[in-house]
Amino acid sequence: PGSSPADSPSSDPGSLFDKLGQSMASDEGAQKLNVHDIGLLEISSGVWLGDAIIRNNPGVLDGSASTGRGFGSQGAAAPQTSSKQEFGSWSVGVQKVAWRWMWNFGEEIRQVVDIGKAMGDNMAACLSNSLPGQVCVNEGLSRRIPKEERMVYVDWAPGMVGFLAGPCCIQAPRYLSFDQPKSNGRPFFTEFSVFQSAEDGE
Repeated sequence: PGSSPADSPSSDPGSLFDKLGQSMASDEGAQKLNVHDIGLLEISSGVWLGDAIIRNNPGVLDGSASTGRGFGSQGAAAPQTSSKQEFGSWSVGVQKVAWRWMWNFGEEIRQVVDIGKAMGDNMAACLSNSLPGQVCVNEGLSRRIPKEERMVYVDWAPGMVGFLAGPCCIQAPRYLSFDQPKSNGRPFFTEFSVFQSAEDGE
């Protein structure tokens, strides 16, 4: 019998990532990019389309997976792995993302994320939730501070904070507690973005 599509080497996630890495390593015909200092006014000017690189610890389950809600059978136990296998191990993926900050030019702001197709590991569903927030610090238009030293601080609800500093955008939990029993621990996520622009300024 002929091989099924699932048995084809081209459908192996490992070979797909190898091909992706080879194409990214090749700079033939590629446009030269430089890091670009970003401000709140510029980042909220429209929708940003791109690819999110996902690194997930396979030993930490998504909180939505253990609630038993939604489609599929309930009560199915997740496979158990040893701590030796979990420590220092990562599962990776690439996912299409449409990312937008909507700002009212005051203190109110909202983040909206639409996720598309993925290769490898998927983005956690909670990361696509709409986030309301408050702009606490905005130095984007300050003339006293050099552009590369200006910072924006956003307090996202629930439990997240965001920073814009130079070409970087960082989002992380507001606080973490490592004193909880393992059975009650909840996963947490951090996001890191770097903005780039072409050498010709476009």
